[in-house]
Amino acid sequence: MKDQDGLIIKNLKAKDSKEAEAVWQVAESAYVEGSPWTVEQFRQSILAANSSFIVASLADGEIVALLIASQTLVEADVYLVAVAKEQQQKGVGEKMFKELIKQSLENNLETIFLEVRESNRAAYQLYSKIGFQEIGRRKNYYSQPTEDALMMKRDLRKEQ
Repeated sequence: MKDQDGLIIKNLKAKDSKEAEAVWQVAESAYVEGSPWTVEQFRQSILAANSSFIVASLADGEIVALLIASQTLVEADVYLVAVAKEQQQKGVGEKMFKELIKQSLENNLETIFLEVRESNRAAYQLYSKIGFQEIGRRKNYYSQPTEDALMMKRDLRKEQ
């Protein structure tokens, strides 16, 4: 799906496992401490049958953002979101989340869960804007630096 900004939002499937290096590079540049996952972990996630591996790419094919979620029974759990520095604050994350929500509704999922660093106010504001609600806290969930995670969920049942 190509939007008015020329951004292409799509799912990576098993045939796209060669893109693992490219998505690793996005995560490596997006996180202060570097990518929390290895290239092989990205490859395995692309290959996983229950994985939603959504990427945003430019018209030239360059991947600039990714969102990984796992779907089980009636819920999705967001594992990782990364947006290249030069694409942050441009609505890329929101577009990927809208695609995840659309897919989740199509698959009759009831809930999407995620965690966010307590200090990541920009992400927290985005998640709140698109309908996620804070439901709890995980003490010392993150490392480098050690920090609490705020647990959030979006209930999809009323949208079906």
